Amino acid sequence: MRCRIIAVAAALAGSVATVHARPEPVFRLVARSGDAFPGRPGATYDASLGNPFIGARPIDPSGDLYFTAFARLGDGSRIDDILVYRRATGTVEPYVHSENGVGALANFWGVVGGWQAGTMTFVGELENHTASERLAVMVQHADGTRVVAAEVKGQVPGQPAGTTFTTVGRTSAAFMDVNMNATGVVSYGGQFTGAGGSARTGYYITRPGGAPERIIDSTMPVPNRSGATWVNYDGIGAPFDIYTPALDDNGDAYFKAKYRLAGKDYRAFYKRTSDGALTAIVDGADANAVPGLPGHGFSRISTSANNRRGDVAMGAEITKPDGSYAGTGVFAARAGGAVTRLLTWADPVPGIPEAVDHSPNLIAMSNTGHVLVTDNYFLTYPTGKLGGQSLVLFNPDGTAEPVLKFNETPGFPGQRAGLTAAADLNSRGDAVFITRMNMTGNIHACFAYLHDTGELVPILKTGDTLLGKTVVIMSLGGGANDPLGSIGASAGPVSWDDARNLSLNVTLKDAAGNESYAIYAVQVPAPAIGAVLTAAPAFMGRRRS
Repeated sequence: MRCRIIAVAAALAGSVATVHARPEPVFRLVARSGDAFPGRPGATYDASLGNPFIGARPIDPSGDLYFTAFARLGDGSRIDDILVYRRATGTVEPYVHSENGVGALANFWGVVGGWQAGTMTFVGELENHTASERLAVMVQHADGTRVVAAEVKGQVPGQPAGTTFTTVGRTSAAFMDVNMNATGVVSYGGQFTGAGGSARTGYYITRPGGAPERIIDSTMPVPNRSGATWVNYDGIGAPFDIYTPALDDNGDAYFKAKYRLAGKDYRAFYKRTSDGALTAIVDGADANAVPGLPGHGFSRISTSANNRRGDVAMGAEITKPDGSYAGTGVFAARAGGAVTRLLTWADPVPGIPEAVDHSPNLIAMSNTGHVLVTDNYFLTYPTGKLGGQSLVLFNPDGTAEPVLKFNETPGFPGQRAGLTAAADLNSRGDAVFITRMNMTGNIHACFAYLHDTGELVPILKTGDTLLGKTVVIMSLGGGANDPLGSIGASAGPVSWDDARNLSLNVTLKDAAGNESYAIYAVQVPAPAIGAVLTAAPAFMGRRRS
């Protein structure tokens, strides 16, 4: 195993191991519930309805964190703003102020832009509009200027004059989301009323200084499938995936959809190029679509991702030639090239040849083409087979390496790693992830994998102490209210940058059982090359202020 386990080898082997000395990760408090709210005298971070923080993302090269927070004002009212944590100074500043009543910002899903020194996109409400017409997709620039990319009652592109949006920033009534790429192109969903009063849905983009453009909508034919019709995508009320199209630096858009052909439903993963061409990267109706597995097809694209340069990756369920279920696999297409197979149920797990009965899936992709895969598998013991979930990293050069073996988890000798539900990759190929352990106590642990040295570094686990309280829940920077995670994001890392700065959203509990909430900026330092330490079990007794 290439991965060098820090401060655990001795505990596992019962002897002293010599490893590079590594300073512990440095935790810097960004915000916590109950503290004073920046820019609003007398207000505090409000936790009366649960976690007041949504998202904390290093969305520009400085590593500054942008996040949404709810404030309790002096008059008892509650309001939400977008704030920015300046890493260089350790201060939090207002970025987008809401106001009560007219002009209030409705929602901040999709704080994902930012490769332009603080430019971001969000869904909000416009001033001087009636209540039914306020919703808009906006772009905020670092100098404070704000631009409307699309709004309710605006003309729907590709539809007859007078057809206007009934909502923007969403593809279903229950979910808001917007996206932005490095050149300021914004993508979003929208709904409108079609012929005969039917509810219609589409995906759109707005370029800097331009008007909305259509990517796809449910009045258009299914690409290259004569006689096919769109059907609702897994019960969300629209034929398109719930997530807004991801974007690369060229403005090409990537999305998933579902259609019906000859009485059978299929799913496809599409690319819409900046010149308007629409093609399927993977189409479930293609019987020989799976590389290296003749006659096998894609029955479901479970997860998908792209990066800034146009590489794509996907996790999928595979069918046999007779249409029955075969297993899962992860695939990639580099910069517009053909789809290639990274790992399927039929392949050996890289670096773990003893694994059996495995099911890989995609969890993250970097801007340089690294792909992180989760893999559930079993190992055979004298008492029978035991399972867990591990992580494998596929590099752009085609090599692969195990990041985590479920039976060799740092700080948990004799225990097995279970589900990894959140992960992120930076451009160096470093990974950060949170794993739930297969043990009593519902223990979750956060780790960083450093690609250049192969080290797996423990960051934090539930049960540790922060601010004199016990950690009970943690999530990567996007937060528990951010379902995007690293899948679907197109503006770079969600929570983990190339300088190994990490953002964590943490729930704490005191001795009386009272919960509080905090956002931390965490720096994972490099090892002190040449120094040595005596290895000891990781995580033990870890306390931070």
